Amino acid sequence: MKKMITKMTMAAALLACGSAFAQGDMPELKFQDYPSTGGNLLARVAIAKGYCEKHGIKCSLKTIPSAPLGLQVMTAGSIDVAMTPLLVEISAVHRGAKVKAIAGAVVDNIGQLVVRNDALGPHADQGFPAAVRDLKGKKIGVTARGGSAELQLRYLLEQAGLKPDDVNVVAVGGVNTAMPSMMSGQIDAAFSYEPAGSMCEVDKKCKVIYLASHDKQPAAIYATNGAQQNMVVTQDMIDQHPDRVHAIVAAMTDAQAFIDDPKNFPELTKISKQFFNLKVPHGDEITELSVRKAIPGDRVAISRDAVKATVDLMVKLKMIPKPVPVDELVYAKAP
Repeated sequence: MKKMITKMTMAAALLACGSAFAQGDMPELKFQDYPSTGGNLLARVAIAKGYCEKHGIKCSLKTIPSAPLGLQVMTAGSIDVAMTPLLVEISAVHRGAKVKAIAGAVVDNIGQLVVRNDALGPHADQGFPAAVRDLKGKKIGVTARGGSAELQLRYLLEQAGLKPDDVNVVAVGGVNTAMPSMMSGQIDAAFSYEPAGSMCEVDKKCKVIYLASHDKQPAAIYATNGAQQNMVVTQDMIDQHPDRVHAIVAAMTDAQAFIDDPKNFPELTKISKQFFNLKVPHGDEITELSVRKAIPGDRVAISRDAVKATVDLMVKLKMIPKPVPVDELVYAKAP
């Protein structure tokens, strides 16, 4: 009996050691995050709820406020998964980058054009295109020059009948720097993302005049909803570590299921605050509103139709000379 207990104890110890070794052998993957209330919400939830470890990987976040910079940092090997707007990925692939989207992140277009109250024009309540035409002569902030925000802003201005030099476009970084810049008068408006719109809604000091996820005009931008911002990895990762790619998709799928369950909303808001705490007046109210707005767009599935619509838009804008095939942009096994 004593020998049996000893053998069982040894077996249990070996199992514990094996489990510890397995934990230690888990590859650690670094994901791009953005300084916002939503940010890479799927990855935030996957980390907080242990979904990464459930599928055999460790996940961590690195805050990089610029999409082009995030892609550069990933291809240099400092992170493993970039959160990249499709416009930026298409430009990179056209230039020869070997990267592909493996899952959605925020598939609805997050772009929003917010204007400080005293800079609003007479058509502010009329939406696109009249409210956008009112911005002639204004200084408009974007996350980074050459990034997705500026590309969409340029098209928006053009469709509203303005020329590129009718406004002054400047780089102001993410929401955490863009909004203070706008409210202090350094810029008049910003093409940004949440929680910019929620801040305007709660504080009543600015107004959203264009929301890409909801405004059906311009139609070419609205058609990009469904594949707007995705989790992107290098082709080398796909070729050398397909198991890691599949683990990422599985963990993010679990995260989406958690996000979609209404009873989890209070915890979801707390998770968001763990990674980005909005230290402004009414911060809790803004965070809750912003996270609630983000939920419909936090999807793992990538619409191939929306990918093609984005490619067509870039060709139309002469950002690329010819279409990039969808299968060069999206991993064949991506949801």
